[in-house]
Amino acid sequence: MNKSLSVFLTLILLVGLTGCSNSTETKSIEEGKLYLADKEYEKALSSFEIALNDGSNDAEVEEIYNILNKYKESKIFLDKKDIKNSEIALSEIDDSYTDYAIKEDIEKLKNEVEDLKVSIYEQEKEDKEESTKNIEEPVEKIPEKAKEDTKQEITSTNINKKNEYLQKFYIIEQKVTQIYDESSSKAEYNPIEAPEKGYMLWDDFLNEIWSVLKNDLFESEMAKLTNEQRQWIANKESIEQTNYDEGLSTQTYLETISQATRSRCKDLIEGYMD
Repeated sequence: MNKSLSVFLTLILLVGLTGCSNSTETKSIEEGKLYLADKEYEKALSSFEIALNDGSNDAEVEEIYNILNKYKESKIFLDKKDIKNSEIALSEIDDSYTDYAIKEDIEKLKNEVEDLKVSIYEQEKEDKEESTKNIEEPVEKIPEKAKEDTKQEITSTNINKKNEYLQKFYIIEQKVTQIYDESSSKAEYNPIEAPEKGYMLWDDFLNEIWSVLKNDLFESEMAKLTNEQRQWIANKESIEQTNYDEGLSTQTYLETISQATRSRCKDLIEGYMD
């Protein structure tokens, strides 16, 4: 085979391969847009991901992919009743979402987050009122001065949210200690059982604190705190990466993030509650 013929066949082969690649990329984009129009978001996300992996540099494809990804992330957090992270994911959705078929579902998701916040707040309020009703002031066997001191202490606790949540903080500390004691006494000891349960208690408490602050703080204060919280979350996620890189045990990782979450709870109570 002469040199000219060899070069010609090579060019034909390259053109054919490039055409095939572009065809696959275009097909994935077209399928993604159809799925998006039909509100089949998982399929749309997969199609756009294939197009991007095939080398698509279409800015619109990347934009839609990011919108779908953050929408999915927010729904997952909401299903877990993790309002804080659900709101963070929603806030990271580009404003251009209003140009696409997903607009109504994003707006619906925002309303669902707000409804859940109201529901949790109302439930907490109801629980607190019920708890207050069940407080019976002792009458017999207590001197009058002691009864007055008790009344003042109860009144002070009711109006001071910081004290209320510090009390909750110390109660959770006792629960975590109890979890560790019970776990270590079991015949079949599981080293990650106690750290995992402890972390879940602190994480739930952090979400509760965040919900209270959302209702109590001014918008400007909350905006500043939200940025601070995002940085804290990023730092916590870096712990997971460090755990992976250094080959630390799951037990060590859980105990580390549990302690970090515990400290964050106390910082928020002491720094932002009155």
